[in-house]
Amino acid sequence: MFPIQSLLTKIQNRSFLHRGLLAAKVVEKTNQWIKEQIGHPQTEPQARAISFAKGVLLVECVNGGVVQYLHDHEFRLFEWLKKEIPTLPMSLRLQTRICPYLSYAP
Repeated sequence: MFPIQSLLTKIQNRSFLHRGLLAAKVVEKTNQWIKEQIGHPQTEPQARAISFAKGVLLVECVNGGVVQYLHDHEFRLFEWLKKEIPTLPMSLRLQTRICPYLSYAP
């Protein structure tokens, strides 16, 4: 493999790892925010999957009420996430959807 191709591969792998770690952090912080905002035992766990495809932060939840709450308070969630995770890209948009097939098991 040519040195430049090796370098590009390393950069792509780091980028992929960084996005994965960032996604895990966003799931953790989103669940923390939901718990603090709604504060009801039935609201846990909620956010299970995060995708950063095409500048969209996709949050999949099991509970339709939480999805509606996230839609209604999208700005507050993003402001809080930006404070908690300084490396979060500023250009992300929030998209949520209900996924009843997601497991409640950790």
